[in-house]
This record gives sequence, structure tokens and C-alpha cells, in this order.
Amino acid sequence: LTTEYKFNLALSNMQNIPSFGDATADKPPAITIGLDYFLPREKKQATRGRGLSIESVTTEDGIPVRTVIDSSWHKAQENQIVLLQDSLRMSHAEIEQLNRMVEQLEQRNKLMEDSIATMKLAQHVSEARINQALKHLSRSLRLFYNEQYPEALAEVNQALELNPNLALAYARRGSIYYKMGQLDRATINWNLALQIDPGYDDVRNILRALNENRLRTTTNFRD
Repeated sequence: LTTEYKFNLALSNMQNIPSFGDATADKPPAITIGLDYFLPREKKQATRGRGLSIESVTTEDGIPVRTVIDSSWHKAQENQIVLLQDSLRMSHAEIEQLNRMVEQLEQRNKLMEDSIATMKLAQHVSEARINQALKHLSRSLRLFYNEQYPEALAEVNQALELNPNLALAYARRGSIYYKMGQLDRATINWNLALQIDPGYDDVRNILRALNENRLRTTTNFRD
């Protein structure tokens, strides 16, 4: 009809036209009528011409949208950079703090090592002095049984110079003074031995015997 409208007419099974309208026919004839309408297309160039470029779009304040988008993007990037810089500063601060803690631990470890070394050295020196003192006590015992009391006393004094906390040395010196007839000095040394070692029963028995002997002597003198 026109370039926009098209009229279609189609016939099928023309040989069966005599039975037209018979619904029971195997291949009934048919007449088909159609009407098509074609919408015209706009040319691409025209469409482009009527379209708006983003550069020409502005906000209500007259600011180009492109400028707003670029500004927002740059602001977001700047914020991200600031966050990263803050994170780096915090990381550096944590690293410095950890380094200080490591230095402190190393110093403590060094002090502990020095302290342990000093204790070991002191223990070694103490053990050496004790061993030397025991050697003097051993010689003093041999001299004591040989009734060489001055020589035995000298050995005991050397032992006490090496270790002044040996209860055995004070007990030995008390016995030597007793044999030398110096009962007061003997009693003083036996008491010193008992102060260092309260469980020194031999010394306690000696002091008890001395007290009992003094009591008997005093009683006999009064009688």
C-alpha cells in the first residue's frame, strides 16, 4: 500500500476449495490475510547529534559534571593515599617499639648471663676456698692427735680465714684451747660453732657437760 504498510494475502490447499468450510476435511483450504507496518529508523548521525556529551552536562550550580567526577575521584585517591601514609607511620612506630623491646630483652639477657657467670665464678671460688679450708682442718686434726696444739691452732686459723662460717673449725679450735688449758676461749669457740650449726649435738653435749661440772664444783665448794 505504502512504504510503511504492506498488505499480505495467502491461499493454501486450493484443490480442496470445493470442501471449504468442512471441518472434517483432511487438508482444508485456507485464506490468510496480513497487514504489516514498518516503523522508520533514525539515522545514527542524527541520533548522535541529538545526544548530550558529558562535557556539556553541568550541575545545578553550573559546575561541569566531568569536573565533579574528576574532583571526587582525585579526592578519593588522596584519601586513600593519606590512609596508606597513616598505616605506614603506624607500622614504623610499631617496628621501632618492637626494636626497643628486643634491645631491652637483649640487655636483660646479657645481665642474666653476666649474673649467672658471676654466680658460677663465686661458687667455684667458694668451693675452692672450702676445699682448701678442709685441707687445713685435716692437717689440724692430725697435729691435734699428735698433741702439737700451737701448730694445730695455726691450721684452724688459716681454715677460718678461707671460710669463717665453718662450724667444724670453731669446734676444733675450742677443743685445742681446751687442751691448752684456756677454758674460756674454748667455751667461746664452742658457742660460735653452735650458733652457726644449731644441730651440732657434739658441741651442745660438751657445753652441757661443762655447765654441769661447774655446778657440781660450785656446790662442792659451798659444802
